[in-house]
Amino acid sequence: METFEEIRAILRDVVLSQKETDLKFKKLAESLEAREKESKRISKQIGEIGNKFGSFTEGLAYPSLRKILFKNYGIE
Repeated sequence: METFEEIRAILRDVVLSQKETDLKFKKLAESLEAREKESKRISKQIGEIGNKFGSFTEGLAYPSLRKILFKNYGIE
């Protein structure tokens, strides 16, 4: 049978272990938050590149398309 002091020592160890676990979870949560921010930043950059590429493609296609629409359908 455990003595009061032994039980107290076990509880102290459990409390210290829980504090350590809480600290690890806090660091993990901070790391995940930082990764989420980085992921959003990268996604935004990729979207902007896609938009620029789309505008570039439209700029290339528009003059030809305008000629085709006018020639075939009389649309300016």
